[in-house]
Amino acid sequence: VDLDLDDLTMDEAELLEEVLDMGIDEIAERLQAPGPKIRIFRGLLWLHKRRSDPALTFDDVKHLRVGQIGGGDPKLSNDAPAA
Repeated sequence: VDLDLDDLTMDEAELLEEVLDMGIDEIAERLQAPGPKIRIFRGLLWLHKRRSDPALTFDDVKHLRVGQIGGGDPKLSNDAPAA
């Protein structure tokens, strides 16, 4: 899954700011700085996945296992399930 702030629409950027309670500049800085980033990653993944599943919530993404990203759970993945 390719997660990039530059790929966000203005609406998605605003949603990300709201859910993370920080401005887009701070989000970008934190992505570059050492330290915890999983909540930001979760927000970006949520926005990416909700493009194909608008009903997906930020909470839904927290239940996804890191190893499932990009595959596995059809609700949270654009990839087809493995045969």
